[in-house]
Amino acid sequence: MNATSATKKWGSPITIGDMHMTSPVISSDGSVLYCGAGSSLWAINTAATSNGVAPTVKWSYPLGVGMTSSAALSPDGSTVYQGAYDGNLYAINAANGALIWRVQVGFKNAVTSASPAIGTDGTIYLGSNYGSLYAINPDGSQKWIFESKADIRSSVAINADGTVILACYDGYVHAINSSNGAEKWRYLLPVGTYGSPSIAANGTVVVISTNGNVYGNIGGTPPATTPPTSLTATMPTDTQAVLTWTDNSSTEYGYRLERRVGTVGSFTMLPNTDTTITTYTVGSNVTTYTNSNLQSGQIYYYRVCAAQSGGDSAYSNEVAVVTPGIQTPAGLVATPISTTQVDLTWTDRSSDELGFIIERSSGPNGLFNEIARVGVDVSAYTDTSVYPATNYYYRVKAYDATRVSSSSNEDWALTFGKDFTEIMRGNTTRKQMALTFDAGTANIRSGLLTTLKTNSVYSTFFITGVVTELQSAQVAQIARDGHLIGNHSYDHPDLRYCTPDQIDWQLDTTDDIIYAASGMHTRSFFRAPYGAKNDYLLTTAAADGFRHVNWTIDSGDAGGASTATIISQALNYASNGAILLCHCTIAETEAAVPSIISGLRSAGYELVTVPEVVAPTQATSPVGQLNSGWNLISVPIDPALEFPHIVFRGTTLDGALKRWDRATSSEIIYSASAPGPFGNIYADEGYWLNLSAAGTIKLNGSSATTDRRMKLPQTTNLAQYALIGYPFETAQNFANCKVYNPNAADPKTRPVAEAITLGWIPNRFYGWNSLTQAQFDVSVPGYSAVSTQLEPWRGYKAAALLPGIEFIIPKP
Repeated sequence: MNATSATKKWGSPITIGDMHMTSPVISSDGSVLYCGAGSSLWAINTAATSNGVAPTVKWSYPLGVGMTSSAALSPDGSTVYQGAYDGNLYAINAANGALIWRVQVGFKNAVTSASPAIGTDGTIYLGSNYGSLYAINPDGSQKWIFESKADIRSSVAINADGTVILACYDGYVHAINSSNGAEKWRYLLPVGTYGSPSIAANGTVVVISTNGNVYGNIGGTPPATTPPTSLTATMPTDTQAVLTWTDNSSTEYGYRLERRVGTVGSFTMLPNTDTTITTYTVGSNVTTYTNSNLQSGQIYYYRVCAAQSGGDSAYSNEVAVVTPGIQTPAGLVATPISTTQVDLTWTDRSSDELGFIIERSSGPNGLFNEIARVGVDVSAYTDTSVYPATNYYYRVKAYDATRVSSSSNEDWALTFGKDFTEIMRGNTTRKQMALTFDAGTANIRSGLLTTLKTNSVYSTFFITGVVTELQSAQVAQIARDGHLIGNHSYDHPDLRYCTPDQIDWQLDTTDDIIYAASGMHTRSFFRAPYGAKNDYLLTTAAADGFRHVNWTIDSGDAGGASTATIISQALNYASNGAILLCHCTIAETEAAVPSIISGLRSAGYELVTVPEVVAPTQATSPVGQLNSGWNLISVPIDPALEFPHIVFRGTTLDGALKRWDRATSSEIIYSASAPGPFGNIYADEGYWLNLSAAGTIKLNGSSATTDRRMKLPQTTNLAQYALIGYPFETAQNFANCKVYNPNAADPKTRPVAEAITLGWIPNRFYGWNSLTQAQFDVSVPGYSAVSTQLEPWRGYKAAALLPGIEFIIPKP
């Protein structure tokens, strides 16, 4: 652009690749631009542009990996320095693009965001996302390393006297001696920073923070604050500890509360409710804090210190509280054994329990149901009521005659049979497309969420842990609105160059953060940052229960595409099963989404989530089988649907969907605003659905492949019959079903007619005729049944006359 007229001076017709997170560096005479783009470092010759000649490529060096780090030039302009995702710092000859040297900085993937800075003596300074600042001599040898122990996303600034100024995500600004890497002073901001520091002509250090404030005149060694004293802890309830202390300082930012569980181990900080604040728990002048959700039968130790510009004060005295009740089981491990078996083990920490309660959740929503109880001193359980290729989460509680402990740790298991083939597009036999939105930066657009909700579009969001920490309310809204949330790593590195442990940490930490914010797990879908993947990454992620979701169409929004271009990309390349890549953090995308929705729907496309677009089977309710009014329905496909992400299309569920809760022998009504304990939609359960006159419903999944077992409640009361479903797509005779009685003499499994004769179950099951709004009998011949068939879409009511009875529906 012309500096005086704001008009276009020249434009390069050269396509060099994505550089939306990098900046060019310009030679001293302005004739050459050096920039990292795509997977190469480029030198663009602009010397002749004043004469109307288009820029040309002077040279390019293929790094082979992506970068978000900008380039830097040596003081004499002879060398270009570039950091890259493979953990290397590259030195390239500025004249001809030849590699001078390459230095591994720390470990692979240690360099992601920070850009090199060059001292007057030619020293190169480069920080890593894992907390290390490297000083490299011009010949490529290491000068020193400074360990900040916090994420470094910014470049350093260098003072007139050579002091290196470093700002870190934990809020600390460090002044480092450039000759030996020793710390001169440090200053703690109230919140963290990703921004690079600047130094004014008068030496003032200026830093911008994540809360939007600019701080100046940072320097020297601030005085340490006076530590708090007289820490006390009381317990107003069995699960709360109220901490109080004496404030002895007038300069603190706030107080950091730390807690240790048990008599050994390390203290960890109790987090601030403001997720932008990472260095303390409560604000200045606060002298009380309530720690809730404590486990039963546990001992907790607490301490507190003050945080201010000079860093943390000394700690207060330590205090401890012991929560009453049965001690909580610990060390739960869930191990998949086969397609239909998961083994659990845990540590029994109590001495007076009567037994243990095993709870299980499947799907992303984290809602647990009791599946079994075991006796005193038992520390293992085998779950054989699981289905193939399904993620399950488990937890265990101890109980006695009047008390139940808190839950153990949660552990997950994925039963065998899961397909981890990378998803590139969905089922091409259906006219459907999936809109997907990535969030690598904390700028989720509220207008985009409103557009999706207004138009009843359910999409898939891939969100990082960092974004979730900074925009937890928006992530919670995405879950509430019925969208699927996938995993996008913690801080958006190139996962191809991470170790297996680092990949697991990136995915598992993000899953925990998103679960805490939204109540939704992300397994089993993830998208690699930048879409950068290889077989090594896909295999490693699969071992951690994650399947990669790529895309069919790139909207181009991350590369700076205009709103019109984003719309045209989505509409011009639309096809059956296509997955569209967009970003929910870009204004142009926010503006494009209404036209994308209307354009795709006008072309006949249904907009669905990723699990739906890849589902091999979709079942739409048969005409005449479901009618206006209440319908007792089943889900004739497998696996259990992840509710509410995969929803009943074509009808409003709020207040119109009920299930029978076996644990409490009561009905639970689904509420979109407060799903509560409703849980997932399961293939072997029955549901009440109130359907409007013109309504229809559609479900997604694959054909059921195994027998279904369901535990029936012991009752003689019709109102307490359990709702059960028929989970297959082919009808069969009721007489083929079987009944299992764990307390009977062998054979414990008997045909249904024999089980009726033995008094295990009543001599009637009930179905529901939605046309007449009346129930009908289902039974075996000889019991005057109206029907002897079990059919898809029909729901049924059943009960047992003895405890522990299971009803078995064999696959037809």
